Amino acid sequence: MGDSSAWSSSKRGFKTLIERLDYLLGRREELRLSIIAADAKKAERLKAATARIEAQWQQEVGTTPTRLKIIEQQLTDFLGHNQYHLTRGYGKTITRDMGEVKVYERAASLDIPGSEKPFINFFLGRRGGKRYLIFVPKLNRTAILLSSSQTFRLLKPFGAWRGKHRLISVQSPSEEKAKTLELSRLNERK
Repeated sequence: MGDSSAWSSSKRGFKTLIERLDYLLGRREELRLSIIAADAKKAERLKAATARIEAQWQQEVGTTPTRLKIIEQQLTDFLGHNQYHLTRGYGKTITRDMGEVKVYERAASLDIPGSEKPFINFFLGRRGGKRYLIFVPKLNRTAILLSSSQTFRLLKPFGAWRGKHRLISVQSPSEEKAKTLELSRLNERK
């Protein structure tokens, strides 16, 4: 995979292993820095090309997007005022040569802004509030891992596996996060 002349197989011992590890890490870092430099050049070229294409698009389009928004607002207002006469009921579709319009109203629905947590806390603190909540079961992985072998044997048909994993990751000085090279299961019986 690399330059074999930089490392002689006749050397022995821990020091040799460390030298080989340092060589491989150094070579990996050189290659990563080369890729980073090429990516930087590519990003500059893409930025210049994008700016050029954006300027050309802006010149071709002009004020069309603004005029389109105005027409869409007029269409919305028109359909809002004349919905009954145009559709003669709910859930109707108006098909014309220039397009299709659907105007319908939904039955009662609930909109909740942001997080559900304040609502859940409100109903938990209220008498009879639990009827408004759904309790979702979730697996306790730690308890399953510590379960008896008999219980775990019953879980095997579902694809459960208990054992050690080996993870090999490497992080160069030029990387923000470590890269996983290998993730494998150990002691797995087939």
